[in-house]
Amino acid sequence: MHFVVIAAFAIVLSSRTPTRSWWWFDSTGITYAFVAGQLAAVILLALVSSLWVIRRLVRQPWNPDPAQRLFARSGVVIRSLLLIGLGADVLLTPWTVVVREHWRLKNIVAVDDLVAMMPFFLGVIVCWAVQFPADRAIRGLAVQRARLDDAPSRRVWRLGEYLMFNIRHQLLLIVVPMTGILIGYDLAARYSAQLWRWTRLDYAEQVALMIAAGLMFLVSPVILRYVWQTGVLPHDGLRARLESICKHIRLRYRQILIWQSDGVVVNAAVMGLVPTFRYILLSDGLLETMKDDQIEAVFGHEAGHVKHFHIHFYLLFAGVSMFIVGGLLLLVWTYLPYPYWQKWLHVSRDEWNNAVDLIAMGMVLLCWVFGFGWVSRRFERQADVFGVRCVGWNMDHCGTECHVHHPPAGEAPDRKALCPAAADVFAEALYRIAILNGIPPAARSWRHSSIASRMDFVRLLARDHRQLRRFNRTIILTKLVLVIGTVVGCVIGAMAYWPEDFFRYWLGT
Repeated sequence: MHFVVIAAFAIVLSSRTPTRSWWWFDSTGITYAFVAGQLAAVILLALVSSLWVIRRLVRQPWNPDPAQRLFARSGVVIRSLLLIGLGADVLLTPWTVVVREHWRLKNIVAVDDLVAMMPFFLGVIVCWAVQFPADRAIRGLAVQRARLDDAPSRRVWRLGEYLMFNIRHQLLLIVVPMTGILIGYDLAARYSAQLWRWTRLDYAEQVALMIAAGLMFLVSPVILRYVWQTGVLPHDGLRARLESICKHIRLRYRQILIWQSDGVVVNAAVMGLVPTFRYILLSDGLLETMKDDQIEAVFGHEAGHVKHFHIHFYLLFAGVSMFIVGGLLLLVWTYLPYPYWQKWLHVSRDEWNNAVDLIAMGMVLLCWVFGFGWVSRRFERQADVFGVRCVGWNMDHCGTECHVHHPPAGEAPDRKALCPAAADVFAEALYRIAILNGIPPAARSWRHSSIASRMDFVRLLARDHRQLRRFNRTIILTKLVLVIGTVVGCVIGAMAYWPEDFFRYWLGT
């Protein structure tokens, strides 16, 4: 969902200079009808899918996995259609012109873009409301299963609680920092002339935008602490164990928080690039339903993302994808410039520039769909391995086949190996995460492999050291490619785009 929201912001930002010749019509009334019509169609689809899920649950209450898979897949389809609908509103109709010009919002910083996204936001919220009965039925089965296992369980929430939770965690998680970036974007555009006079840099506006985005990304964990409902984890035995692990793995942080979700979320998170703005979050559902060693396993996974710098490498991936697309477009501009295409397509230069921007956005999207998913799944498994190590650090009841705690006679403990008993604890924690969150263990997603395959994978690595070494080499090679790609892209980009007068101005030559 978060990626879809980011893509929605990208679509609206791409419409700052709309191309009239692409519009299907130039009528305000028809524009309203088109926006409302495509929104109503998606909401109707959400209603049908919700009824379909409930029907499957009624037919097979003893086997909810097919209904859960259907619910997850229908959610992906609905979010994709809402995103496509926003793209159609923005690119094929004068919707943004209506918002910015007719509603006189053009000069209000960030407001015009947020209002232009209202069909998307409204569609998401209404579809959540329409699909609530299906979600409630699935979670109701999870509550019944927890009661049969004598595990703590809470009531299934009401519609208002469900909507507020999703708005906080699915929308505001992205909307709040992106609004800060929008404000920086608008202010940089408004004062672009002053920025050029201060820096003598043609790309000063883009640099200011990057600085604003970087600052928002840095401080967003502090903001989100209050957007979400959180409280400080009490100083008890569990906190002492987590603090001991953090000291062992040298993970610095600002605070350990309880993530208040009314018992619905069973998960953990570590937010923040730097220790000053880094928070460790443990959901209330996690604390209530899982044992301490399983909580350590889930926490260790999240800590693994930090210790292996996955967020940093995700940023490198974003840069590499833009460098690849920029390099391809540079080749087109160099060898097939605008006059060549104007002769064949009979388009103006503004229309050509807008078309190139859309093509670039589509190419970046393809890089993320196919490349980022592959990288993310490998990083998730590396975080799984780190979680196993966190559990195995103080493991005292593993078997003799463990070379970490029970090495062969005369040999030192193999610190690079994984403890099989710790891998079993981690796998059990993953399974409980899936069951308690209503996720089919065999279901995979764009960013994550299936829970079942991840369970099998950590157990395999703990019992086959050659597979562990092979996996580590894959991760090292992946990160090396991202680093080299970033360096090469920066060098080529500087050579191709950096203005010569910038150096002359600052060097006084």
